[in-house]
Amino acid sequence: MKGRLLVFLLILCCVDADLYSQNPVDPMLRQLKTRGEVYVSMRKSSLKAAAALPRGVSIGRISDDSVFFYFHPSDTAFILAHLDELTLLTAPSKLSVPVMADTISQVLNGTAYPTWDQYLAVMQYFRDNWPQLCTIDTIGRSSRGKLILCAVINKGSYKNGEVPDVFFSSSIHGDEVTGYSLMLRLIDYLLVHNDDTETDKVLQNKIIRINPLSNPDGTYYESDTSLFGAIRANARLTDLNRNYPDPQNGGHPDGKDRQAENVAMMNYMQTHPPNMSANFHAGAQVFNYPFDTWPYLHADDDWFRFIGREYADTATYLTDFNQGVTNGFDWYEVNGGRQDYVTYFLHGREVTIELSYNKMPPAKELNTFWNMNRRSLLNYIRQAGYGIQGHVEDAVSGKPVEATITIPDHDKLHSEVYSSSSGEFFRYLRQGTYSLSVTAGGYKPADSVRVIVDDYYRSTIVVTLDPETDVKTYSAQVEPNPFTGYFDIVV
Repeated sequence: MKGRLLVFLLILCCVDADLYSQNPVDPMLRQLKTRGEVYVSMRKSSLKAAAALPRGVSIGRISDDSVFFYFHPSDTAFILAHLDELTLLTAPSKLSVPVMADTISQVLNGTAYPTWDQYLAVMQYFRDNWPQLCTIDTIGRSSRGKLILCAVINKGSYKNGEVPDVFFSSSIHGDEVTGYSLMLRLIDYLLVHNDDTETDKVLQNKIIRINPLSNPDGTYYESDTSLFGAIRANARLTDLNRNYPDPQNGGHPDGKDRQAENVAMMNYMQTHPPNMSANFHAGAQVFNYPFDTWPYLHADDDWFRFIGREYADTATYLTDFNQGVTNGFDWYEVNGGRQDYVTYFLHGREVTIELSYNKMPPAKELNTFWNMNRRSLLNYIRQAGYGIQGHVEDAVSGKPVEATITIPDHDKLHSEVYSSSSGEFFRYLRQGTYSLSVTAGGYKPADSVRVIVDDYYRSTIVVTLDPETDVKTYSAQVEPNPFTGYFDIVV
């Protein structure tokens, strides 16, 4: 019996080897086996006639007539069923050899990409040279054990929840590295220019968190000394931007275990809930806002379109879709994306910004992308200081109250916000007059709290809650925007 079993296993191994070495589809299957990821295109006409796409499929790009996919070993059945309709392409990270930096200054000047060791050195450089302004948080570790880092810039030594928390994160797809360079440049700019009048206004009354690289295993997949051969997925060949809990498709929309990178990121964001955040990608040139998973619009859809328009118009080169701005689902459906996770489950406001058609632009183009996006990035951070910024407290003791803040007949799909343990809350809205409802366990609800909101202003309110007295509120507009339209910074 043992002999027959051994013969059977040998035959099975030979069949498997034949599948990858002599089959007419050898290049695609060989690459899938050796690299773990293939980049292919499929005509839209063929896609319409195809069977259902694999669960958690990774769409890399969509053109007028074709869709470009990243497939992984878990997608083998679909590949074998549609071989005739698929075209194998060179992976974007293997189209050219990226210029890698020899020094930290080359990284911060945007003339080369960092090696892994240089990335760690740059983050340490920020911490060591601006210890009063910048700390480096360890969000967690990747599947291979690489550090997932976040620079925290806090000019006022604010505590968690006291001021708006802005979170930028890049390269959840390891081969999309335009934002990797831009985030390092942004950290450097904010620190170097922190005393400049306009940069100081960006930094004041905010905590700014910047995670330049959220998928280090994908970015340094083949080597720690080069980005050549980077892959979209993580080391476990999972698309991290399909691996978050999804409002429509549950906790595991891709059918896979939660990846180490996302477990760490979710824990970090739950500990430091972002009020405004952005996730930076490449493959298109567009500002993408929620939702991705379904056609329903967010309650603050007009505000999302407003800040998207500001970003795209200031950058000038984002022109895909509606002149550089699109609703996510209008583009294509994504399940398990981080944008929807933050916006729906954490009650934050996250967008996805696609920075470049080329996923790994030549290093000589990095300065151009920085110069085009610098003002837009600063404007986006500034927007976190506008809208309604309120404080909820106990009418008797004056202590802060954790409360739920809703706008009746407006809020939907988890768009309400919550005050922190320090009593502060932040709500971003287009200009208009709003009536808030503030509720907390053990207190009489505060209904019809009237607030006037203007674009580029901050409306501050204090809400006192007491189970035995009427609610007292007041509101006032402060910090008028000194600029007309978008502002620039001369360096």
